[in-house]
Amino acid sequence: MTFSEAYSGAEISRKREDDLLLGIGNNIRSLRFRNCAALRGEIAVSMIRQFAAICLAIGILGGAPIAATAASPVASLNRQKWISVADHLVQTPPESYPYDWGEATLFIGLIKTYERTHSPTYLDYAEKWAALYTRESREEILELNGGPQPGDCNRWTAGALILSLYQERNKPEYLRMVRMITDFIRDSAERSPEGGIDHWTGSHQYWVDTLYMACPVLARSGRLENKPAYVDDAAQQFIVHARQLQDDKTGLFYHM
Repeated sequence: MTFSEAYSGAEISRKREDDLLLGIGNNIRSLRFRNCAALRGEIAVSMIRQFAAICLAIGILGGAPIAATAASPVASLNRQKWISVADHLVQTPPESYPYDWGEATLFIGLIKTYERTHSPTYLDYAEKWAALYTRESREEILELNGGPQPGDCNRWTAGALILSLYQERNKPEYLRMVRMITDFIRDSAERSPEGGIDHWTGSHQYWVDTLYMACPVLARSGRLENKPAYVDDAAQQFIVHARQLQDDKTGLFYHM
């Protein structure tokens, strides 16, 4: 079974959900695993591959709208809170936000609010921010023009946002920008001998952040454009990073 096959067809059981915790803040805010025997000790490679595919599927799909089984005062209050945050955000001029991972994460959260409310206000605002950058060159977007951290994966985070905009508004400049990012990840990003993506060119380091920066846009664009190798690569990053960063006793990941 390839990662892409597992990603598109895996059904996650309640028991496995209990054993596997992947915290997601609007997209993937933090990463934590509990009782993940699949990444401990000497076990079959096929089990590791299936485990990674499940991690990836939960990480990407976990932020999708979830239908409430029953209305509750707490749920209504929480909804009011995150809508109020989104409403406050769109009062700020979009040009106030630079192009970086934190701002991209903020706008990913805004898109998730749009997915739950279907209010075009949030989507329109995200488009105004994206329009500030969609015409920039590959060197500018990916910081390849002599910056202190060339090829910094923080610059890839916006790819997931831009892909969502493309799926909603179908503008070619969005797909062009997504391809610019994913092509760089696949063809030019610095990697370790085992295929793990470095945090930036010359860092020679694994950071758990890189999973958030690279994997969602890789896997989602792979699905969109029928490129299974992209999905496989995204899932492989979970395996490689877990080998080096996951603590055997707690199941938590070191930052770097």
